[in-house]
Amino acid sequence: MAEEHNPLAESGVTIHSDSEQYEAGDDLSTSPDDSPSSPPMILYKPPTTWSLIRGVAINLLLPFINGMMLGFGELFAHEAAFRSFLCQGEGRTP
Repeated sequence: MAEEHNPLAESGVTIHSDSEQYEAGDDLSTSPDDSPSSPPMILYKPPTTWSLIRGVAINLLLPFINGMMLGFGELFAHEAAFRSFLCQGEGRTP
């Protein structure tokens, strides 16, 4: 079977694949901060008691306070609307 002509193979661009085995030092650059004496960067810290308390307060306490404020606002709006619109024709205020 004859090989097909692939125009992309003639381009001068070489892109390394993830499965390609690299030689030592090939395309690998080290930053100046990577010295043997520097400690490794910690990416994960286990949760502390204080962080758990803050998480509970934010996720449970704030929605409760928000719901109470919405409820009281709705009651106040209902009373204000009732007093201003419905009681005007009676000549008295409840």
